[in-house]
Amino acid sequence: MESVLEDRRPSLLTLTHNGERVLKLIKPRRWQEYVKLFWFHSRVSKEIRGIRTLSAIGLKTPHVYEVGIAVLPARDFRNIGYYCMENLSCRGYTEAYKHFKSLSDASEFRAQIVQSLIQDLLVMRRHAIVFSDLHLNNLFVGEQAELCWIDAGIIKFRSDSSAKFRRMFNQSVNRLLTFYREETVMSEQEKQLIASQCLLSD
Repeated sequence: MESVLEDRRPSLLTLTHNGERVLKLIKPRRWQEYVKLFWFHSRVSKEIRGIRTLSAIGLKTPHVYEVGIAVLPARDFRNIGYYCMENLSCRGYTEAYKHFKSLSDASEFRAQIVQSLIQDLLVMRRHAIVFSDLHLNNLFVGEQAELCWIDAGIIKFRSDSSAKFRRMFNQSVNRLLTFYREETVMSEQEKQLIASQCLLSD
């Protein structure tokens, strides 16, 4: 491990391979997560499945080089697993949040990001997919305002017409729109545009 990027309760991110890759170590929130490892229902498995599912429907996700799980958990194990993925910044991607933390940055590029976000959410909606942890810190933006989705914990439904899918999809979008309560990140106009294009009617 070369440099710690982020160390939070759910996970630790660190650079490796001379900064070209990011190693994500998944920490257990509770002891039950060790049990979930045995039927591939842990957060490690969920995120990898999410990355593969989003990629399969045409959305951009980071390339994953390696995945591992802790099959023999012990008292001193701090992680339930890991995966090693490409460092998106090496390809010119930046965290979406950085483009929105100032309302004075009302650039054409920012507007393009919003349109990319709407288009990607509509693709997920057509495929009956809910992105569980939707906020701007889980999105990276390329030089053409294209998005790359990280921390891809998703829920896949059989049909986009199911009441549960519609409810959970709307909850996910509303989470994005209200996530940064203590700071003004998105303008009201941007929020209204996303809501009008993406939210499903009851």
